[in-house]
Amino acid sequence: MISCFGDIPPVPCIETLRAGSQRELKSFDPQTWYKDPMVSIIDGKPLAGGEELDTTDAWGKVNGRQVYADASGEALIHEHIQKLTAAAGQRPAADYRAAARKIEDRFVDEGGELAHKLVVNQAVDFFKQNSYEEMSEWVQAATVERRLNDRLLDEESEGKLSIRREPAFVGCVSNFSNFLDLSRKVFRNIEAGVPVVVLSRDAIGQHMFRWFQLLVEEMKKEGLPLSLVTFVTLSIPAKQRMLTKSPESPFYFTGSRAVAKELREVCPHLMAGMVGPNTMVAGKLTPEVAGAVRHSSVIENAGQCTHVRHLVVPGVTKEQIASIYDGLTETKDAAEAFSRWGQPQRLYAGHPTTAKKGEVEEGYHLHPEGTPVAYRVSSELPPDDLDEKWRQVFLDVTTAPRTDDFVDKLSDWLVKTGPITLAVNDDDPTLAVKFFEKSSLTVYNIGTSTAPALNVSALPQESEAFGEFPDRSQMTKYTKFPVIVPSPTPAYHAHYTAQYLQKKAGAEKLTGELGVLQDSVGSTEAKGYLRELYDFLVEATGPKDNNCRPHRRTAVWGWQRPPLNGMVSVIRAEASTTPEAFAAAVLPFLATNAKDCVEVSVDPANKAVRDVAEKLSAPLKVETAEGLEGRNAVRERPVYNLIHPEYDAGLTGPLAAQFLTLFFPLGHCKSMNKNDSAFIERFKASPKWLSVA
Repeated sequence: MISCFGDIPPVPCIETLRAGSQRELKSFDPQTWYKDPMVSIIDGKPLAGGEELDTTDAWGKVNGRQVYADASGEALIHEHIQKLTAAAGQRPAADYRAAARKIEDRFVDEGGELAHKLVVNQAVDFFKQNSYEEMSEWVQAATVERRLNDRLLDEESEGKLSIRREPAFVGCVSNFSNFLDLSRKVFRNIEAGVPVVVLSRDAIGQHMFRWFQLLVEEMKKEGLPLSLVTFVTLSIPAKQRMLTKSPESPFYFTGSRAVAKELREVCPHLMAGMVGPNTMVAGKLTPEVAGAVRHSSVIENAGQCTHVRHLVVPGVTKEQIASIYDGLTETKDAAEAFSRWGQPQRLYAGHPTTAKKGEVEEGYHLHPEGTPVAYRVSSELPPDDLDEKWRQVFLDVTTAPRTDDFVDKLSDWLVKTGPITLAVNDDDPTLAVKFFEKSSLTVYNIGTSTAPALNVSALPQESEAFGEFPDRSQMTKYTKFPVIVPSPTPAYHAHYTAQYLQKKAGAEKLTGELGVLQDSVGSTEAKGYLRELYDFLVEATGPKDNNCRPHRRTAVWGWQRPPLNGMVSVIRAEASTTPEAFAAAVLPFLATNAKDCVEVSVDPANKAVRDVAEKLSAPLKVETAEGLEGRNAVRERPVYNLIHPEYDAGLTGPLAAQFLTLFFPLGHCKSMNKNDSAFIERFKASPKWLSVA
């Protein structure tokens, strides 16, 4: 995987992209979205018939029309998806990389019409202020993810694994839609021969549909099978019926936890990327820190998944917080936003925010100048269920003094709420290490009081991964696996081949208690799967840095142990848990330095697993489910992760990387400085990094 990082690819020229987008905006006809409404598209052909309804933009104003497929159209969609599903098992591995990547390259060509159309459509629909940043990140992430997909497809051709090719559903996210959803998920799947079904949105969905139309036309030019992409415009109940009829299909979704939870109930293979209340910690509110807070909390009107929602500064007052937003002005439309690319962002005119008189919740203060900004200042931490206030500028501020007890409390809050990023801007370099060791996020951005880090930005080609891990004890309510960027999307729905696992089983047998686990499983494939997990851990663990390749800031990255905060992971074997599932779940802990934070709980009726567990070094409790629940209720520290093993070692087990994300955090910590050897030394010395014992 390390070989996939390193290059800093040429990013789009901001002036060329801006000039072309400005020309495109002048010729944009808003009536097009009424005359040519959103419709379902099968095999490149629009579906006729159905109920015509309005679509709305980011502020809820009507901006076009769409046609929900009628009963006969819905039946045709179901028939089409079922046909794709039935062919999945017989469909040979197809390689469409060359053609798909030509199209993708044209989409991000700063001088090309396609890129200009994408930028304009998104600005008009979502009110995106700076699509240039998204285009740049698209190019950079694609460089890495293409290589990861190359490796995945190479390993499939070598017989190591098999990508499942049931049609993959993609639910569009409103922001970063061109990159996070319609690029990463669609292109990486279709280039591997996985058909994709894109689901419409009633609000802020026009620019995604226009993206799809452009894709179909480009696929025709390149001779790609049009059956690879389908667009579905249906009512929510009809979408639910469609998803229920496709239980074996993966669904790639980015959005709120509430929606992810509902989807997970009907989509067993849901891979959801979600948001959390990103936090910035600062030792004092310097002018530089105030500027970082302003930028991070206003960015895209807080319509970006890494905007700051929670600020921690000891002793700060509400007057000081108000001053952060003094003089904040508005951008009136897309044309003005284009002219300001590269400059500090503004609020967007017409925003229907609740940050105004008579609508803000109790406890929040409104900015004295009438600026639509709200903030709450307290010595206490915000609630665990802090509302994201998507696209609104709300800031919760915690003013508690910096004590060891408070660091522990804040770390626990981070574990519970699971934001994507923590920015630590303090002149004590050890503080960031403490938060890193006591929490389990994907991104830690480290700065100082005079050179602060933001809560935004990750550069995948420089070894900076991003993603979001919800509270581990609740994670499977929301997603099958957490989603990490960069990663090869088809890997989330793939498995090892029998031939490969049989070969792994023939390798040198594991020793000690890991050998006990191998002996406990029945099939050769299961033994090989356990060996594969161990070999992956040997190869992948240990801290790594980006100092050996071109970079603009210094990152240390890798797999991590659960938080070093006294919490434990409990592996719970119910009466029906198989030895194969138990062995797969417990091996990653016993093989690594995470073994001192795991316990095993076994139902008294499960003699097979109990006999194995008694031979292991992990603390064991034979108890009923009620007994475990009662014991957990009186623990001094809550359980970090309650693991119910559900994937048997063997052919049905996921690929190792995806499987291990269920137990262990991974991601990066970065310094804003290049070649920061002191930063590398400090963070690499942490015992938080996962390593093979």
